Amino acid sequence: MSESRPRSPLRRAALALLLLIPLASLGCVTQHGPIPWEIWRDTYPPDYGMPLEEKEERLLAHLESRHLSPEGMLLYVRPNAPFDPNEPGSYVNLSDVPIWTGTYAGALAFRYGVTSRPEDRNRLLQVLAGIEFLHDVTGVPGLLARAAMPRRLSPPGADGGEWRPAPPPFSDWSYRGDVSRDQYFGVLFGYAAACVVLGIDATQGDEEIRTALRPTAEAIANHFWENGFRIVDADGEPTEHGDLRGYVWGFPLGPNAGLVLGFQLVAWRLSGNPVYRERYDELIEERWHEALFSIKFELPGWINHNNDNMGMMALYALANLEPEPEIQEVYDRAIAKLWNYVRYEGNAFWHLVYASRFELPREAIFDLRENLKLYPLDTVIRSYDWTDVYADRLDLACFPDRFGRPHNRTALPMHLRRRGDFVWKNSPFAARHTIDGLEGAASGSGFDFLLVYWMARHTLGDPEQLVEG
Repeated sequence: MSESRPRSPLRRAALALLLLIPLASLGCVTQHGPIPWEIWRDTYPPDYGMPLEEKEERLLAHLESRHLSPEGMLLYVRPNAPFDPNEPGSYVNLSDVPIWTGTYAGALAFRYGVTSRPEDRNRLLQVLAGIEFLHDVTGVPGLLARAAMPRRLSPPGADGGEWRPAPPPFSDWSYRGDVSRDQYFGVLFGYAAACVVLGIDATQGDEEIRTALRPTAEAIANHFWENGFRIVDADGEPTEHGDLRGYVWGFPLGPNAGLVLGFQLVAWRLSGNPVYRERYDELIEERWHEALFSIKFELPGWINHNNDNMGMMALYALANLEPEPEIQEVYDRAIAKLWNYVRYEGNAFWHLVYASRFELPREAIFDLRENLKLYPLDTVIRSYDWTDVYADRLDLACFPDRFGRPHNRTALPMHLRRRGDFVWKNSPFAARHTIDGLEGAASGSGFDFLLVYWMARHTLGDPEQLVEG
């Protein structure tokens, strides 16, 4: 009888691992080694030589005219047309508005930290208001909407997702529910960046910005704690991807632990309320901080870059806001461990998270600068298949990545990567990517360039001047 039972997921994973280990030992499925820049130089686009400051200005103008709603929400993928709040289709049904709006708030915090200009402070306050709106529109303390749009512009749920009518005072709006844990990581990162870069906590810093941060941070921290480390939707049921437990059956879940710890820490730093530190210390006693060493868990060659990205966002917040050296040292070691796995992926954002705590090696600084220079001004979303165009330059792994795509064994330069939402969480190895329905008709916002440009300016200096070629 036992032979007829279906294999458990853990058993299937163990069997797959046993099959993959021999291939990994031959270098068949793992990606390793730096980007071979020299073999790609003749493919660089014409705007490679554009000054980065000029590229930043043009991408910011593109974002503000097409991708930023009056409420401050970042609509990270939109049709190729200027934003008109009265035009159907300007507000689009997206699933990841909070994470990227929060991350963009981090970019603006770095921008304002470098420039100190009043207009950049206003930009930051507008986007922080957008995060607050995504929270308030649900009517549930601590619950974020995946997206929101005026009810008059589109029938709720007509193109997918769980859309709900917003309660008063937002009765003219609908919002997309069933929020996932992913959405909270960008908010955590953006709030932490504002606190770190602008010197904001319960007793110091810009009072208006602190007032924009504190209520939502506290509401989220309370929601996580009071619902047993689960995100609970407006119907009183946990969301599909809202389990935030740091350990399940004794197995550490690093991103979950980082998210829960991070919001208790941010709420404490912003409010000074000892209850958040007491909760945080309770989790430390239960070794949740040690779960952060397990962010990177995968079968050889089957990489979940989204987990890596969420882990980096949480670790930035924790390592840079934790005042106790002994605990901070644990977070620093977790950053170093994770970055050591991904150091050859040419991921400028992750390089800068590492650089917030350690000296960044010269080759990583070079990767960072080159990928900013290669980031294209053309943000239109398109499919690609490099297995045909660059067949003689690719070194493909033996079988596809976790999405079924052929993937290279070394990371590809920026201009050959998938873009649209947030390039730094997409696979840099994918040699083919197909877009369904949006081909040439929609564009990304370019905020991922803006984040790294200003984070680099704040952390390292002008990226154009950091290293010689």
